[in-house]
This record gives sequence, structure tokens and C-alpha cells, in this order.
Amino acid sequence: MPDRSRFTAGGYICKSRSRGSVCLSSANPLDAPLIDPNYLSEPDDLRVQIEHVKWNVEVLNAKPFETVRDGLAYPGFTNDSEIEAFIRGNASTIWHPTGTCRMGAEGQSVVSPDLLLHGIEGLSVCDASVMPTMVSGNINASVIMVAEKGADQIQARP
Repeated sequence: MPDRSRFTAGGYICKSRSRGSVCLSSANPLDAPLIDPNYLSEPDDLRVQIEHVKWNVEVLNAKPFETVRDGLAYPGFTNDSEIEAFIRGNASTIWHPTGTCRMGAEGQSVVSPDLLLHGIEGLSVCDASVMPTMVSGNINASVIMVAEKGADQIQARP
């Protein structure tokens, strides 16, 4: 079989309206938390994702891709219900969850603006979990910024 170049197309909603949750399952810190990503709970998220899949199928089926395409990752969809089933069966975080320990000054926040966990002296949280809102794209640069801020603050402590 000749060696062929391959490609894939995918995507995700950068500013999902759906919100999940992370909760304690018990008072034992060794017990796994209860995680509910609550994927696609907002109808607009599903609508956007369905349109995204349709666009991917259209692009990948375009004539310029004929020379490198030997099959599609997407099955042959005939309606939106089939696309929805595909999306729901393949939904994931793409490993960019944020906001589980919201940072802020108001009562709903878990972490103060100086990245200290409320109620536990000296414990900082310096990762994507402190982001009070999602960024519009990959979170890498934002996480680095939070971590740099946290490192500076920890080093400056007496």
C-alpha cells in the first residue's frame, strides 16, 4: 500500500454556553470527584456544532481533497438527528476545561484575585480552573499567564 499523507478536521465551540460541574463525592479527599461536563446542555451549542460538522463534511468532500482522501472520519449523514447522535457520541473537552475554581472578589468565587484559595491560608491555585470566563481559543497562553502571576506572588510572600 502506498504511503499517503493524511489529514483530519475537527473543532470545538470556543465559548460554549453549556456549563458542567465538579463536586465532592464525599468528605474523603481520596475519593474521586463527581464530574458532569454537561455537554451540549445549551441548545445553541448543539446547533453550532451541527453546522460545524456539516461544514467539515462539505470541505473534506471538496474536489481539491480527492488526491489525499481515502475515506472520511464522519459517516454519511442524511439529517441533523444523525449528526446530533454522532456529536453526542464523540463529545469531549479537548482537555481545555476552565473555571472550576472561579477567581474573583465576589462571594461566588473560590479563589481570590491574588490566587489564594478562600478558607485555606497559604494555598494558591494557579491554573485554568481560576478563569472566571472561558477564553476564545486555546487556553495555553492564558494558563501560562496565570501560572506566572501565581509564581511571582508565591515568591513574594514572606
